[in-house]
Amino acid sequence: MNPETLTQTESRTSNSVDRIRTLVEPLVQELGLELWDLVLSGDPSSSARLSIFVERADGTVDLADCAVLSKKLSVILDVEDPIAGAFHLEVSSPGLGRTLRTNEHFERFIGSRVKIRLSEPVDGRRNVVGVLESVHGDEITMDTEDGSSITFQQQQIRRANLVVDISFTGKR
Repeated sequence: MNPETLTQTESRTSNSVDRIRTLVEPLVQELGLELWDLVLSGDPSSSARLSIFVERADGTVDLADCAVLSKKLSVILDVEDPIAGAFHLEVSSPGLGRTLRTNEHFERFIGSRVKIRLSEPVDGRRNVVGVLESVHGDEITMDTEDGSSITFQQQQIRRANLVVDISFTGKR
């Protein structure tokens, strides 16, 4: 799956995303953050949405970080104007159930539970939930909830997210 996977016309939008990424990354790094993902969605002729997902190296980010980055990005994006037409800017954490797109994302979460939607069935399955076991180049292997193992190529992934397990213990 390509990190610039978008919900609009590929060529024009991909160029916009590449340009936006070159504008965003230096500022993100300057603030001590890491760019997790950047998604441009919606119709550029009406009102697009630019979502920027960031975190610190330790996996944290707070509201103040997002607010500072949003304010600084707004100025740069208004001056450079990489998106034709009006757009809404969102800056946030990737969240607990974050989307996984790149090899680095998958490698970082080996041993974690993930839910994957494949673009076409592999071994008769299109939806897979299980533990991410390995990443070798573009090949990803998971141990599924039913105890079997499944291997597929990263480009076969339509969507991948971490599965959040929250358990509460103690008295009511």
